[in-house]
Amino acid sequence: MNVIITIDVECWPSSHSGLEAGIDREVAHHIYGRTRSGHDLGIEWQMSLLETHGLRGVFFVEALCAVRGFRRVLSEVVGRIQTRGHDVELHAHTEWFEYSPLQSIITGKYQQHLAGYSGEEQRRIICAAREVLELCGARGLVAFRSGNFGANQETPSAVRDAGLMIDSSYNAVYARRIHKMGFPDARVAPFAVDGIWEYPVTCFYDQRELQPQHLRPLQVTAASFREMAAVLQDAARLGLHTVVILTHSFEMTHFRPGPVPPTKHRLNIYRFDRLCRFLAEHRDKFRVTTFKEIVARGLFPTRSAQFYEPPRSSTLNYLLRGAQNLAANLLRF
Repeated sequence: MNVIITIDVECWPSSHSGLEAGIDREVAHHIYGRTRSGHDLGIEWQMSLLETHGLRGVFFVEALCAVRGFRRVLSEVVGRIQTRGHDVELHAHTEWFEYSPLQSIITGKYQQHLAGYSGEEQRRIICAAREVLELCGARGLVAFRSGNFGANQETPSAVRDAGLMIDSSYNAVYARRIHKMGFPDARVAPFAVDGIWEYPVTCFYDQRELQPQHLRPLQVTAASFREMAAVLQDAARLGLHTVVILTHSFEMTHFRPGPVPPTKHRLNIYRFDRLCRFLAEHRDKFRVTTFKEIVARGLFPTRSAQFYEPPRSSTLNYLLRGAQNLAANLLRF
């Protein structure tokens, strides 16, 4: 079974201040994970951990910040990732249009989610984001993910028209809250749509005895290691073609918007470390790959999946994770 480890790389300036002062502080805190103690627990740490276990990551790098004038910063991020042999793919948060002074690719229109734009407007935004990311040095882009998973039915065709082959904007947990991609079921396996492949973020049933249909994303900050291991095993049992795991550049820290540096998030560090070790120890069952490798080697499914039952964890794991998260948030460990 294929496993793709995806890291969304992004930073968040304070909404109360404009962009005139730059974003160096936010890049240090949210992308490089610079903590109060001086440790870096962002993308460099994540890449080092992946490399320790012989794994490659897919880094979805937010590109619209460069449209707002921060190309130098973005070029450095792209260079650091590609120099170490990991993959850069395209990520776009349209919230960047709303920072003062207002500036949008679509004149006079400022929407939080990509789904707030027409199909043609989405195409223009994705094309602009791709162009600037390539100007920043990104090579061989094949995949896109919308910020906040804020896609809709017109997004796949916009991704296709922007010259990309894969979209990874579908997340079943968000399906009824943000995006409206028009699928009645919770999709967890790759499927063909509008001339591209959609690779959903893997979601799983996490409360078998309490809420049997309750979904949780397979995300480092959202799932315990016990849950991630159980979901991977169950996905293999179900015969899923690919599992897509999610994390962010800032998830190894307790991060808050603002000037104060974050602190170390020991629980998420433990989870990510155990996940990477688990995948390395079970290479016979789980093949960690990237979207570029899937395209280059033709590793797409032989047929488009219409429906796969989401994998499951256990209610016990759910309860243990709740206790872990509560302790980590209260004690800040």
